[in-house]
Amino acid sequence: MLVNLKTVLDMAEKGGFCIPAFNVYNMESAMGVVKAAEEMKAPIIMQVYPRLMKEETGYYLSPVILAAAKRASVPVCFHLDHGPSELETTRSLRYGATGIMLDGSTLPFEENIALTKRVVDICGFADVQVEGELGHVGTTKDDEMDEFTTPEDAKRFVEETGVACLAVAVGTAHGRYSKPPKLDIERIKAIREATNNTALVLHGGSGVPDEEIKKAGITVDMLPPLKNPTDIIGKVTEKAAKATGLTVGTPVICGTTDTVMEVFASGSVNKGDVTVKLATAGRICVITDKPYPDRHLVNYSHIADGLWYPGTATKSCAASYRWYRDTFGGEYKELDDGAREIGIGCDGLIFHPYLNGELTPYADPMLCGSFTGVRATHTKTHFTRAVLEGVAYSLLDSKLYLDSLNIPYNTVATAIGGGTKGELWRQMIADALGIALKTVKSSDSSFGSAMLAGIAVGVFESPTDAVNKCVKEVSITYPNPENTPKYRKAFEDYKRIHDALAPIYQNR
Repeated sequence: MLVNLKTVLDMAEKGGFCIPAFNVYNMESAMGVVKAAEEMKAPIIMQVYPRLMKEETGYYLSPVILAAAKRASVPVCFHLDHGPSELETTRSLRYGATGIMLDGSTLPFEENIALTKRVVDICGFADVQVEGELGHVGTTKDDEMDEFTTPEDAKRFVEETGVACLAVAVGTAHGRYSKPPKLDIERIKAIREATNNTALVLHGGSGVPDEEIKKAGITVDMLPPLKNPTDIIGKVTEKAAKATGLTVGTPVICGTTDTVMEVFASGSVNKGDVTVKLATAGRICVITDKPYPDRHLVNYSHIADGLWYPGTATKSCAASYRWYRDTFGGEYKELDDGAREIGIGCDGLIFHPYLNGELTPYADPMLCGSFTGVRATHTKTHFTRAVLEGVAYSLLDSKLYLDSLNIPYNTVATAIGGGTKGELWRQMIADALGIALKTVKSSDSSFGSAMLAGIAVGVFESPTDAVNKCVKEVSITYPNPENTPKYRKAFEDYKRIHDALAPIYQNR
């Protein structure tokens, strides 16, 4: 059942337990969180990152969360996590959020109070309560975590803002800890007393030693057990068998994320293997034997022991082409045929695919998409090709950033995602990046999941064994050595245009 933040906080206070808050980012994660909560018969907070509410993603994700929460047999609060401004908070309210976090912790104390109080007042009209943050809960990359919350400041903050709960800095941080953190238990007790037992929120709880969690009032049995992707965690029940057609007693494995399953399905299980993904977002991922902590990379652990796949990200890859088709009309084949007739560089027309900001190598949500260099001689076919080239330049931006980190990878990459079906675009990407792109029969995450299930039940001995027996190469697209320099020359203009326009977008 969908409830507001006050409801779950009151339940926790009355029952003497803590409420776990889980960030979700798609339908599968939302359903998984609710299922786990129902099995544990525990109320939960299901929250989303603020960037999702600043982008169109929140528009699509919110109905999924609301549906999961309303159908749940346990209380579920739909919460915004670390909202930095009124924009994200009001948009979250409009999308149906029943709890809001306003994070003004990086602001001066008086400004934090003022902003938080404004948001509390706004949310009050919708019977939605607010979580504030005082004392900066930074990241594990910060040199020192010395901005701890003081009881005196907490008392005044709660009294003047009217927040329902307060995130406090008491020794935790966001990210992976290089050494175990130590909670300031006495500070926690003092803040609770000073704020008349206001509910406190502990961010950055992952990696905190069990004994520290217990001192803070959280017990390990409140948390789910850690499992490997191939661990068998149950069997298909009679009810599930009737709903799915599966045989009663079929083993159910833990599984993992769709992204690692795509990488696995592509056959990338060895150090140096590389994938180029042309999907809603674009990614270049390299299989490595260690993570590469960097603000412009996303590091995931691989299912193969000891391997990782850090990757760069282009935010609007195939999403750019879909936006162009939906906005200006045409079918993909028709558009491709027209673009094929236009030369590299589109006679000076350049597209930047920053429809929702950009990730690697800028991490800038304020960037906007643009067509520049438009002349009267340009036709629709020029604009079509410009979109395809613009995404190629964005991926080249990502590749060059990977190269700057000296991460070694093979000269042939596996192309995955729906965008790879287009022969023209695949050739353009190969030419722009200067690497060969091979395709396999299936790189869908469901195929990777089937291979993973085979490993779990003993059909395959290892990820490598599964790949050798199941993954079949279909084609390989080699870069045209005459075209690569032409794309690189146009890319120089692409970069200069970004550098010129980026400052303008920051003030919009």
